[in-house]
Amino acid sequence: MPDKKTAKNGPGRDSGGRFVPGCTGGPGRPKGSGNAILTQARQWVESKGLPLMIEAAEAGDADALKCLVTLGMPRQKPVAVPLEGLTDMPLPEVRRDMGALAGYLLEAVAAGRIALDDAERLLALAKRAVDLKQLGKPFCVEDFRI
Repeated sequence: MPDKKTAKNGPGRDSGGRFVPGCTGGPGRPKGSGNAILTQARQWVESKGLPLMIEAAEAGDADALKCLVTLGMPRQKPVAVPLEGLTDMPLPEVRRDMGALAGYLLEAVAAGRIALDDAERLLALAKRAVDLKQLGKPFCVEDFRI
């Protein structure tokens, strides 16, 4: 039987061409190198697919137009506004005070001072704080992950 280290397929390979135990397979494919089929697909989309879709959208195809708008202008996440401007926000002590906070947050969202997602998180955080106060546990911000 031939020595595995000196097989005809090169150093570090057995007679079947497989790497022997303890011998690494080399550096592999470089990062960022594309798959040939995906590269061809991208080239087709750029050269033929996209112009066809633009032509269909200009001819009145609503689905093609929607697809182009979705691809060209993806939905953006709202930017969180600093909460420093909410110094007059009412902090509830008991559950029945939550209505005042909810009204305040709705007004702040309507005025554009905070994003709706931030208002929802603040309301949920205040609810947790009130629940913990009623249980007799101290409120700690580190207990909550927003």
